[in-house]
Amino acid sequence: MRWQRRGFAVGVCGGLASLSGGLLAAEPPAANAPRPAGRGRERGAERTAIRAEVVQSPAWVWRNGVQQPLQPGDSLPQGTEVQTGPGATLALRMPEGSVVYLGEQTRMAVQQLMVTRSTQGELSLSTLLRLVDGFVRYATTPLAKAVGRRDVRIGLRTSTLGIRGTDVWAMTDAVHDAACLFEGRIGLTTQQGELALEQPSAFWAWFFERAPTPVGVATPAELAKFMASVEVRPGQGLAVENGVWRVELSPSADYRMALRNAVALRQSGYAAHVWERAASGRFAVEIRHLATQADAEALLARVRSTPGLEQLEGRVGRLA
Repeated sequence: MRWQRRGFAVGVCGGLASLSGGLLAAEPPAANAPRPAGRGRERGAERTAIRAEVVQSPAWVWRNGVQQPLQPGDSLPQGTEVQTGPGATLALRMPEGSVVYLGEQTRMAVQQLMVTRSTQGELSLSTLLRLVDGFVRYATTPLAKAVGRRDVRIGLRTSTLGIRGTDVWAMTDAVHDAACLFEGRIGLTTQQGELALEQPSAFWAWFFERAPTPVGVATPAELAKFMASVEVRPGQGLAVENGVWRVELSPSADYRMALRNAVALRQSGYAAHVWERAASGRFAVEIRHLATQADAEALLARVRSTPGLEQLEGRVGRLA
């Protein structure tokens, strides 16, 4: 059974959609087939952008002022922003291999990202990630620690964290900034001066309307809470680039109806596309790349509990 995808680009403020013309082949590319631009890289090529590795929707990305649903494999160069909705999480891969985890209701801007390699082959990374709101964890892998020079900073509302071979959690909201060290060391530049977190479980917080407090130690219960706020939860709607499960929603003989449903899903943070069954001429809206059947079923349940999307009927299945 052959399906074809209808291509379209959607901006939240850009009306229904603008058709990109033509049909895109529905069959997944062979392992050695060329990937679309921006969705991968050649062996040996330098990766100079952050990459969305795991996406638990709803989630969005802003590029040049245009909002789109985020999907696994998306590239996040300097100047982009990402945002998660209720119950959503992301795992983002840095160019040198570290992982950035974002919790629900979080917005982060890639304010600076520079990757260079010297003539001797040494990799240098300089980045500033600005946490606008929400929760973040930055976990440095052993390989990332070993490569070249790194200048990694995470900006909060009133402070900036300097990463030094670190596993660290941080958050910001309208009333306070906070950071907790799991491993390594971080330097904190705050409005009260310079601080350092150097011992595992070291914890710092500043409530903006209170006097600053000294660095303390997080309790086991607090550590568990911090970890849970950015946890990637298998079976709860995770999408990955090589995921083979899909959610199919409200098949219809009316292309415009299918398109309206896809636009509503995309505006709600789900990377939906319209696919046409060539033999019957019917159209379905699909969300693809779910990691497992449980993830597909969980995503379908989440979609149908989203205000404005409750009327959509759906089922899950494997990609052919």
